[in-house]
Amino acid sequence: MLQKYRQTTYETCLAVSLLQAVGRVKPVKITRKLELACILHSMMFSRADFAAGHLDFVARRFGVRVLRIVDRGKGADYVKGIKVPNSRTEVKRITLGLVDRLIKESPIILYMDSYALFGYVHLPHFVTVVGKKSGKYRVFDPWSGRYMLLDRETLSRAVSLLRSRIRLVPQVLVVE
Repeated sequence: MLQKYRQTTYETCLAVSLLQAVGRVKPVKITRKLELACILHSMMFSRADFAAGHLDFVARRFGVRVLRIVDRGKGADYVKGIKVPNSRTEVKRITLGLVDRLIKESPIILYMDSYALFGYVHLPHFVTVVGKKSGKYRVFDPWSGRYMLLDRETLSRAVSLLRSRIRLVPQVLVVE
């Protein structure tokens, strides 16, 4: 079970999602101070990649390892070339089949376009996919601080829009 926590800034969806994932393997109480420490560390770690510093923060602070799966195609080699201690990067196509296989083992953090969720504006966003039941994905959204159910089409579209509309590399993160 993830700690229910609502992100306190517009840029901390990944910090919250990672801290929730850490909480599944190590005791951690998410606070605003910890959330902001994570994003501040990330900004100081690298300006080349938003996620790298977040991964470094949780690896150093909590002694966890992170698997980072990046979508094949444009940008994958760039992201794979960024070295982060205690994490490994694999290049695979981010598909619902991959999501289905991974969530059988543990929740995953998924990089997506928030437009598919809210229909307002195209922005990159991290959410946690915690499971699947009756063909719907149970997703924790750190922006709202709530769980939601998404059908296959919505989740697939969210990844596709990140790739095609925002032109960012879809990713999946798993804290080990």
